[in-house]
Amino acid sequence: LGAIILATLSYTLAFNSQPQLTIKAVKNKTFDDFYIIGQTFDTGNIADCLEHCLEDCLCQSFQICGGTKCQLCSSHKEENSSLLHDNDTCIYAMYEMRNAQ
Repeated sequence: LGAIILATLSYTLAFNSQPQLTIKAVKNKTFDDFYIIGQTFDTGNIADCLEHCLEDCLCQSFQICGGTKCQLCSSHKEENSSLLHDNDTCIYAMYEMRNAQ
């Protein structure tokens, strides 16, 4: 089983300091090739890859493979999904946006 990494990025709003974005990442997994959006970016930084994903309206998740290759995905894994495949060089990540209260 791949190790699951949880990260929370906080964006402070005028009267609200609650986290608004949560990233869930799975090491040693890659998403099904069918859902890879054509663009790839040369960055191994998860924050940069997330930024590219948020700028693309089709992007629902992303992965970093080989330590430097950011790939955007047009879908995201569901619980117990068979869309994730073993790959020792990849980290698959999806994000959840939370509405400000």
